Amino acid sequence: MKRHFLAQTKSTPSSPVSIVIISVALVLALFALYFADLRTNPPANYNQVDESSIAMNAWTIASSGIDEWGNSFPVYFRAFGEYKNPVYIYALAAVFKIFGPGIFAARLFSAFLGFVTALVLGFLAWRIKKRWFVAIATFAFALVTPWLFELSRLVLEVALFPLAVALVLVTLYETSAGDEKTWRHGVTLGLSLGLLTYTYTAGRLMGPLFLLGFPLAWNKRNGKALLAALGVYVLSLLPAMLFERAHPRALLARYDMVGTVNTHQGILKPIRQVWQNLHDLNFRNVFWCCERHRHHISVYVGLLYLAQGALALGGFFVMWRRAPKAWCRWFTWAVVASIVPWSLTYGFNALRLSALPVFAVALSIYAFDVVTQLKNWRVRLVFAAAVSASVVIQAAIYFHVDRRYGPGRDPWFDKCFVDVFNRAMDDGRPRYFEWYTFVNARWYSVLEKRDESKLHAFTSIDSLPAGSLLIALIEKPSLREIHRCGTRAMYDIYLYEK
Repeated sequence: MKRHFLAQTKSTPSSPVSIVIISVALVLALFALYFADLRTNPPANYNQVDESSIAMNAWTIASSGIDEWGNSFPVYFRAFGEYKNPVYIYALAAVFKIFGPGIFAARLFSAFLGFVTALVLGFLAWRIKKRWFVAIATFAFALVTPWLFELSRLVLEVALFPLAVALVLVTLYETSAGDEKTWRHGVTLGLSLGLLTYTYTAGRLMGPLFLLGFPLAWNKRNGKALLAALGVYVLSLLPAMLFERAHPRALLARYDMVGTVNTHQGILKPIRQVWQNLHDLNFRNVFWCCERHRHHISVYVGLLYLAQGALALGGFFVMWRRAPKAWCRWFTWAVVASIVPWSLTYGFNALRLSALPVFAVALSIYAFDVVTQLKNWRVRLVFAAAVSASVVIQAAIYFHVDRRYGPGRDPWFDKCFVDVFNRAMDDGRPRYFEWYTFVNARWYSVLEKRDESKLHAFTSIDSLPAGSLLIALIEKPSLREIHRCGTRAMYDIYLYEK
């Protein structure tokens, strides 16, 4: 009598062809889902201003080796009073060098990073359990997770951050579990921590916090590897330390904008804010509706599915019962450490918590493994069907809503700026751009092959030449308004003449 396919807990020589066919079919189907509508959702003809800044810096690096301020191959990129992280920008520069500048190329690159993140998490599942079902299920879970999916739609540094976290998990597991480890394992772990630190602003704190958890991962077999990781990581921080020495508080500039702790507030207000943040990390914000910045998250839906939350919680307890204790201790520490950078800022923000979905998917590995080990294949089938049905229903709702409402985010992706920009560029008079609209103007000039030399940064009304045009973010009563685009004051763009 044949056993049900769910009763096969491991890949067996008797069915390699069927396993390959099923796996390839699933990967291709998910690949098509992941990259569908990328030209229109988010609105592909427009860039949110941070995206324009990152894309512009990537293009200037690719074309001339300088950033938008003329600095040659900087460690960090100055923008809007802070410094953006280098890894994503340099990687995008390589894409632009090969394929040329473009909004779709940049979005496709971010989506590719999201897809690779899912592959790495699937590989982690295989390394932990050596079961094809667990690896494929983990890969699929990662691809349809709203939190990770939304991040992979944006031309922002955070699009690379989940991949960096996943690589840390893979290298740390390799170092903390199994046979005796060598310094080579430590080198890869140290490099992955360095990548994490240089990828996203939250990583500047998260990387050192992950390092502080190394004693928890220590065992008799990996001492040399962890010491090697420590040495490599410290060496990787040298460029950042030298940059901070040359530019005091540059790497804290973003935190100065959004952070809760400073010397002028005392201690009680930051403590209250941290407590409020932890209170906001609740069921409603994670599983029902969350992110208020709709240029980041397309609709008011949950960041994780209910089944994902249940599997992650169950997987946590299974991990502590079955996994190597060194790995369990460090993993638990890392989950807590991953929310620390966000807890020290204002408000609930899904981008600053972007490590959490990676940990949630990683924990589901242990829950999936339990399914494969249930002795009664009928129970196993019912359990798998229930989980699959829950995820499929919620995923269908999410992707339907995302496809329907996601392309309608034009106002959040600076559609108004493009409208006003084209009006100004079609006019022969000198054009001046206020604050961040100058970066937007430079990027769209590259895309539309317009003359950048005719773009000027606005400094003051007194210095504005007579007969010139000004693209402004706020009203200028002393100038004559030619055109206004927008319905909300925060996103209105004005075209004036003097």
